[in-house]
Amino acid sequence: DAVVACQKASDLDPNNHLDPNNQGMYAHIFMNVGDTYKTQGKLDDAIATYQRSSAVSPNQAWEHICQGKIHLTQGKLDDALTAFQQRMKLEPESAWSHYDIARVYSQKNQTELTIESLQKAIDFDNSTVDSSLADPDFNNIRQTPEYQQLIITTYEQLIDIDPNNINAYLSLGSLYYQQSKLDDATTSFQKVVEIDPNHINAYHNLGNIYRDRGKLDDAVASYQKAINLDPNNLGPYFNQAGVYEMQGKLDDATTILQKIIEIDPDNLLGHFLLGNVYQRKKKLDDAVASLQKAIEIDPDNVLVHHDLGTIYHIQGKLENAITKYQKTIEIDPDYLWAHLALGNIYHTKGKYEQAVAKYQHIIDFTPHEMFRDDLSELMHAGLGDINYQQSKVIAELQKGMQIGVGANAHLGLGDIYRRQGKLNDAIAELRQAMQVEVDPNIAPAWTNECQGLIYLTQGQLDNALTEFQQVTKIDPENASGYYNLVCVYSLKNEPQLAIESLQKAIDLDKSKIELSKTDPDLDNIRQTPEFQQLINSD
Repeated sequence: DAVVACQKASDLDPNNHLDPNNQGMYAHIFMNVGDTYKTQGKLDDAIATYQRSSAVSPNQAWEHICQGKIHLTQGKLDDALTAFQQRMKLEPESAWSHYDIARVYSQKNQTELTIESLQKAIDFDNSTVDSSLADPDFNNIRQTPEYQQLIITTYEQLIDIDPNNINAYLSLGSLYYQQSKLDDATTSFQKVVEIDPNHINAYHNLGNIYRDRGKLDDAVASYQKAINLDPNNLGPYFNQAGVYEMQGKLDDATTILQKIIEIDPDNLLGHFLLGNVYQRKKKLDDAVASLQKAIEIDPDNVLVHHDLGTIYHIQGKLENAITKYQKTIEIDPDYLWAHLALGNIYHTKGKYEQAVAKYQHIIDFTPHEMFRDDLSELMHAGLGDINYQQSKVIAELQKGMQIGVGANAHLGLGDIYRRQGKLNDAIAELRQAMQVEVDPNIAPAWTNECQGLIYLTQGQLDNALTEFQQVTKIDPENASGYYNLVCVYSLKNEPQLAIESLQKAIDLDKSKIELSKTDPDLDNIRQTPEFQQLINSD
């Protein structure tokens, strides 16, 4: 709206013949629009607008402000510092003179000078502390103890002046939450509720704290209070649905996500998460429908295409899965989980050369250090922020989904080499897979699975059996765990147990039917009536 208003002013007066009495006001408006463009990443538009502001009010402090902001936008930090220092000479008691200098020092990673300038800004105008919390120019120092202590001290002083300062308590609570000081954060947010019993954000933030402490019923109740106060605010709904998932209350999670979509039918995140819940409930056709709707909303979202491919994969619709994985790679050639999924399908189909090429591409692409982000933290970070743009949540989830992809590639290679009789190569790959750090929330029995395959490669069937039984005990939804049991039981000539395990594997992942048709480990049971009936019945 600000951009549109300024553009109208520009259209009315294209030659800058503005009322001299209002030049400062016009310069300020253009300055704010330039800041908006900068925040949006439209740097050329930002610079052009700053230049317009400078033209409106030349030879004044505004000119130095504009030049400083242009240089800061261009990354010319020394030039920006010079311009802002010139402005400070003209307006030494302006809080924003010191604030802009602090911004430059932060960009230059000069923490001490940043804090010194920011303290001066706060001394002249304490509202600058709020600005610094939202200003990306302070990202370099935001986590430093010096900055955080300055923020805490400032808000404590504001509370001493006004014990009912809700904004100070909210900001303190948020900072304490970021520092994992949950007792202090709780106290701050509870104080907000004491002052204003109808404060939505306070209840929402208290819900986040209860969730993080494992007090899930209290979290649900707190989110519900926020929802009751503003039924159209989607943030508490998302977090409440997430807690229901943590509790295994998938029907309740479904209800909440459906409510989100009822409020906002084109909510990308709502459809995406609903698809994930349906997948957990094994309502795969409903999951497909939800993800297809998400694709209609955002046709180029790699995570949605990938997850839809995953569901097709589980349904045994391998050609549909291949199409979706290939679409994912078309959108983002570096999205490694799609390469891994294709490698796994080629593996299933016995196309070992193509599978090896995909696995090797992943291993060569990236060092293992890139796969250490915590997906659950990204989920909570995205869903916990009411103002977080949904597309950005999905983008962060995409990054988080890279966890352990290299480990899975080594595992796939090891299994192929085993089947090809390259036993030493197989063991080397499997050991490499076991050494890679994998998020236990994603693969809780990863070490057991890798060790089991090593034993299987070495022909130590009883030891392999023990490991794979542990996999299915720790992770009952692990289709590969049950399938590996099939391989061991078949090799041990225990057909009944092999068939029972194969039934469980197929129930979880119908693509195992295709794999079982040609897997040499299953030669001992493939001609039995029970095997033929099982794979043909699905």
